[in-house]
Amino acid sequence: MMLNLLEITSQHTLWIIALIILKELLKVGIKSLGFCITYENQKVGIIALTEKQDKSLSWGSAIIKEYQGKGIATKAFELIVGEAQRQGYTKIISSCAKNNIASRNLHKKVGFDLIKEEVNSAGNEMCRWEMNI
Repeated sequence: MMLNLLEITSQHTLWIIALIILKELLKVGIKSLGFCITYENQKVGIIALTEKQDKSLSWGSAIIKEYQGKGIATKAFELIVGEAQRQGYTKIISSCAKNNIASRNLHKKVGFDLIKEEVNSAGNEMCRWEMNI
């Protein structure tokens, strides 16, 4: 499901709505929610949230290369964390390709801990990240 909910300059109210929508979708068996990120009226990326059984959220994002480095993913993540805490989530988990320097830097910048490096079933070297909130 892709919803164009987030204008990066908007209030965090949208994230409150997003997590409420995710909780309602969970009641009917849907466990993931995706968002299109817009910046200056351009679609520049996506964010996906998935609730896990242990009261954690799995978070992933992708920003178009020419929009990276502008703080867009950082701002989106900060909005998610604040509302996730208010909604009772205790942890956010994520993963990225080991060679994805931009993603690794984002994870470090926003406070994730590198849990382990591993090779996935497709043979890709990956980093697993975790943050208690």
